[in-house]
Amino acid sequence: MGSHLAVGQSCKEYGPLQEYCLTAQVFIQRITESRYNRIMTNVVQEHPSVQPKEYVLKVADRCDQCSAQAYVMVKGSTGDLMFCSHHYEKIMNNPDAYTKMMAFMLEVVDERDKLVENRTQGKSYS
Repeated sequence: MGSHLAVGQSCKEYGPLQEYCLTAQVFIQRITESRYNRIMTNVVQEHPSVQPKEYVLKVADRCDQCSAQAYVMVKGSTGDLMFCSHHYEKIMNNPDAYTKMMAFMLEVVDERDKLVENRTQGKSYS
């Protein structure tokens, strides 16, 4: 039995410690995937062909339901509705509200990815 554990190594040789071996393998795999994702994100962000996204919604745009910053604008047949991420999700996950929203909407400006982008860069605009 070796002193080092490698990804893909069989845990059968560890006998009663097999459960700990499997847990360690999962942990090693997650760390490896996390490092890979972080490296690839930086490579993609730093590539010369990547253009910064132009956001339409500004900090002054507010949710029609709670006055939080709006990240989604629904352009409809009778006007525009603005929603924070929470209230947009709430509407889209409610079958009745979803049906009404689908009948109303002509276009959706969804900038919720701004929340994820800000977190990866260590920024917060909310």
